[in-house]
Amino acid sequence: MGCERCNGWMMPERRVGHSASDELVLGVSWRCVNCGNVLDSVIMQNRTVQVVPAAPTA
Repeated sequence: MGCERCNGWMMPERRVGHSASDELVLGVSWRCVNCGNVLDSVIMQNRTVQVVPAAPTA
């Protein structure tokens, strides 16, 4: 997997955190060994969300 910023090598990384309900959350993300760019499922999901422009005001 190549980094979208620098085309460097992406290395899998285990992530540990807490959810809003204070449950332990385990996951996997990808980190570029060259530039440090991080990619995980939440980042990928947020990048696909389309923003609806606000209606113009008169």
